Amino acid sequence: MMKKLLAVLLLATAALGAMPDSDKSQFERNYITNGSALQNTAGWKTYSDSGSVPVDCTGGSPSSTWTRNTSSPIRYSQDFLWTKSGSTSRQGEGVSYAFTIDRADQAKALSFDWDYEIASGTYVGDSTNGYDMGGYLYDVTNGTLIYPTSCQIENTGVIAHQHCEFQTSYNSTSYRACIHTQSTSTSNYTLQFSGFSITPNTHSTGSITTDWTAYTPVFTGLGTVGDIAVQSRRNGDSLEVKGNFQVGSPTGVTAKMTLGYKGVSGNVTIDSSKLASGGFNELVGYRVSNQALAGSYDVLVNPSTSTTELLWGHHNSSTGGTASQIGTDEFVPNEFVSFYARVPILGWSTSQVLSSDTATNVIAASYFTSGSVALTAGSPIDFATKDFDLGGNVTTGAAWKFTASVPGVYRVSAFLNTTSVSANLNIYKNGALYKLLGTANTSAYSGGSTMIELKGGDYIDVRPSSSGTLATDNTQSISIERLSGPAQIAASETVMAYYGISVDRTPGTSQVNYDTKVIDTHGAVTTGASWKFTAPISGMYKVSGASNVSSGGGGSLMVYKNGSAFGAVSALTTGVVNNTSALAGLVVPMVAGDYIDFRPNIAGSTFQYGFGSPSQINYVVIERVGNY
Repeated sequence: MMKKLLAVLLLATAALGAMPDSDKSQFERNYITNGSALQNTAGWKTYSDSGSVPVDCTGGSPSSTWTRNTSSPIRYSQDFLWTKSGSTSRQGEGVSYAFTIDRADQAKALSFDWDYEIASGTYVGDSTNGYDMGGYLYDVTNGTLIYPTSCQIENTGVIAHQHCEFQTSYNSTSYRACIHTQSTSTSNYTLQFSGFSITPNTHSTGSITTDWTAYTPVFTGLGTVGDIAVQSRRNGDSLEVKGNFQVGSPTGVTAKMTLGYKGVSGNVTIDSSKLASGGFNELVGYRVSNQALAGSYDVLVNPSTSTTELLWGHHNSSTGGTASQIGTDEFVPNEFVSFYARVPILGWSTSQVLSSDTATNVIAASYFTSGSVALTAGSPIDFATKDFDLGGNVTTGAAWKFTASVPGVYRVSAFLNTTSVSANLNIYKNGALYKLLGTANTSAYSGGSTMIELKGGDYIDVRPSSSGTLATDNTQSISIERLSGPAQIAASETVMAYYGISVDRTPGTSQVNYDTKVIDTHGAVTTGASWKFTAPISGMYKVSGASNVSSGGGGSLMVYKNGSAFGAVSALTTGVVNNTSALAGLVVPMVAGDYIDFRPNIAGSTFQYGFGSPSQINYVVIERVGNY
């Protein structure tokens, strides 16, 4: 019986291996349905573009050929054969395959794979001497070239496997995969290819569960609480809390207890969007007691009254519902209590990417001006000359703009030198003033750098506040890059807060109240007279932003950590906008529960509101950039 079963499995495997590529796609999503020339070269088209990288991977009259080969194929009984001949440069020639992805794979990472062998001739493919050929993707909808990761074809001396990765656009399903001749080599060579595939990347995900950690909560309505033994841990998107304590002398206020995580009380915020009741009382746990009170003992939350605390309730026929209780109505002196609760937390998700086979492709652009460029107040600066544009996101001309093809956080930097006028450099997002980038000064390079969150299709440009002329040294530049990295681990959550001000403020030497939220991923900021950012997780935090004062200049804007001066983040000069990111920002090491705030070191500094809501000339950005 076992032998028969094994035979059946072998036959099934062989059948699948011999199946045409179009049939394989029923079992595995592969957008290239003719990946191994099993029957013909259908779907593949040769082209001739100009240059070391493709234009659009179609058209022209190439001399190189793409044929079906049956002589010593590298896989199956046939493969594809690329032939470069003529002992002359064939730069710009290549072969492409048009395909359409499912909408589910928009704005996703895909894999581009194939097997190949250098069959004959002199082919160059190494990091020292360069690569004669490479792989690319072309976004037909947006007319942009995509540079996949690790897609240079090496000369390994053996049959090799190529694995590339690329990011699709949020608004496109139409693409071309391209194998392109990059070099001007006059040598002749042939390459055999097989097993082409374009497939969705796979990720290993799982729920995060941390160890139980003790913390000391703050109790209200229970008098002086003793015998406290309370622990908490993260379980997916929720905080679990358990423990016991002894009530002191209850008081006539609502009985409650602060939440806490990783040994710190009050450092997490309830995510009310995940509660069924919204802003009302909701049952999240239970408690037991040595008190002989009829009914069940409840643990509640109510985000409308507190987003950081558990409430104690009591449910019986007389109360008729899950209502919070005041201490004297619910507890007696010296009562012993044990409890358990589970609460959804803002900024936490049910699962995280634990491992991945993708390395996010680079999206970056660098442009500079050519010749003397006139600046028009309120109009985009035309950085007309491309240094590089990995993703083809920039439109040059009078309506110069960078359009995000992939959502994320982008870093924008610009440095300019004017001939006659100093001007603020403002970032416009989707045609509306967003925030200050920096300044452009006469006879000296100046500017700034900052970060901005963009959704797919959002666009930005940089506009001066005053008209004038740029210097003619051709080094006026702008660079934009999407912040990305390798495969994520569960501990590397994005933590970011960006706040501005809503009115002119004169804080003296106390905290500046940045009261207008733009981004706060974890609800880490407390606004008001005691403004602070409390670290929800340990790490290295980069602080940047901008400041502008109408009076009280001559001092500095200081960062205070846990109530003590830590370092200066910006100069305060009357009437001059100072972009703190131009100073590369300030990095503050923080453990969970540490907090920072911002204070001028000179009294009388008036922070100006600026152009709209939120403020674009007085703001702070705090971002976790690494572990600590």
